Amino acid sequence: MANINVSYSPYRSTLRAEKAAAKVASRTAEVDATRNSSEVIKIDISPSFLIVGMFVSILMLGGLWLMNSNKIVTSGYQLKRLEISQQELKDQNDVQNLYLAKVKSLNYMEGTGRMDNMRKPGNVEFVFGENVIAKAD
Repeated sequence: MANINVSYSPYRSTLRAEKAAAKVASRTAEVDATRNSSEVIKIDISPSFLIVGMFVSILMLGGLWLMNSNKIVTSGYQLKRLEISQQELKDQNDVQNLYLAKVKSLNYMEGTGRMDNMRKPGNVEFVFGENVIAKAD
């Protein structure tokens, strides 16, 4: 019997070639679609633009550093002023306490004459009970 080779027939080989070409075409269309949807944008940056950008960023960082150091120095001056005013208030408090102690002293009261009109009680009678009560004539 004659051996017929069906897999290598000219009809089938052209059919397979058409299917392969269709697959390749669909794959290239998919690749093109994905390339179009997520295009990569390339930016061409010149060295002079980089130098200017670095210079501007250094200036901005320097300005921020200057503002921060100015804030720290200013708060130091304010702290020193507050310490001075606190010390002044403490000194005034000490003067007031000395004056109050002087006014409360017995020698001051006797020297001002406030106690001249006071008299000594004659006969003192004490009543004892729940509360002690004194009566002076």
